[in-house]
Amino acid sequence: MPIINVEQFDRDTKILIWHILENDLFFIEKLLPQFREKRNWEDMRPKRKSEWLASRYLLQLGLPSGLRVKDLTKDEYGCPYLPKEKIFCGISHTENYTAVVLSKNRVGCDIERFKPKIKRIASKFLTDNQLEWVQGDKELAKMHLIWGIKESAFKTWGKRNIDWKRDILIDPIKSVDYRGEISGQIGSQQVEKITYFGHYLYHPQFVFVWTKET
Repeated sequence: MPIINVEQFDRDTKILIWHILENDLFFIEKLLPQFREKRNWEDMRPKRKSEWLASRYLLQLGLPSGLRVKDLTKDEYGCPYLPKEKIFCGISHTENYTAVVLSKNRVGCDIERFKPKIKRIASKFLTDNQLEWVQGDKELAKMHLIWGIKESAFKTWGKRNIDWKRDILIDPIKSVDYRGEISGQIGSQQVEKITYFGHYLYHPQFVFVWTKET
């Protein structure tokens, strides 16, 4: 079973990461008992289908006993949650990996493989101070970390129309280790602001970030 990580962070927050080595049939066989009436994946394109199947299976593994991933729905902004128990879900994909986080708080996550091309768009999401911070040692890892924090915070916030440089604030990160804590604030004058807290985790192939509203 290619689970990379399962972590019960606190009583209400659980994190799971899966390395997708199986074909779609493996996940379909696991999920079919819940989706006999409506097979949501049938009209999806191959990549989307594989991601959807793997993430739903992973979510089911993480849900408390008695809850079904079939009951997952989305709010007006497309953020997934289970209304019966008010469990919020964060879902993210990268090449051959999927990650989820479940919490009683609004939550989000991001998993990203390391790719040098992120440097081309760095000025679009990094502030001047952040551009200075990423320079030098671990430049690529730091860029992906900032991107992951902002992506995860954006999903946690759950709204639209935000300036990624001005409206997503990250508290100072003193050093980049194997894993660490993160925090900050997201929102604008027009839309509610929230504070967030979370963790990051470095893997040889990717960086994973999760955040939840505090």
